[in-house]
Amino acid sequence: MNKNLPEYIGLKHGLIAGQTGSRVAAGLSDRIGVLVIASAATEVSLLQHTAASGGVSKALETDNLSYTKLDAASVFTKVRPEIGAAISEYVISGAGIFYIEVESSQFDSNNGFAFFSANADVNAQSVYFLVDMRNVPSYDTAL
Repeated sequence: MNKNLPEYIGLKHGLIAGQTGSRVAAGLSDRIGVLVIASAATEVSLLQHTAASGGVSKALETDNLSYTKLDAASVFTKVRPEIGAAISEYVISGAGIFYIEVESSQFDSNNGFAFFSANADVNAQSVYFLVDMRNVPSYDTAL
């Protein structure tokens, strides 16, 4: 077993290319990981919602680090947003893997936003939500 991975990662939802709408409750865990596997350059949008379906939706802006492993790269690259720039849309510049973690404290819970989604365009082969990430290191460059 790889000591860098937990014995169980709660895989909540998988999306097929270009799908939107799968939502995960923010209260499932302190951190929710979003893993995107893309066949070509892809855009990923992070959204927060007031309901599991329907309700009010708005961008979930964060200044969190994200990680990419694109094309022929053998290690992950840490991607840092500009200082002070909170963004909700991420551009993956090629085929590969994109990963970001969202903390439950980043949701606008005072206004009822308690659900999360990550939408990707048609070049995304799949989008996964990983819950119960509190015991997992953020990333390992040699994965």
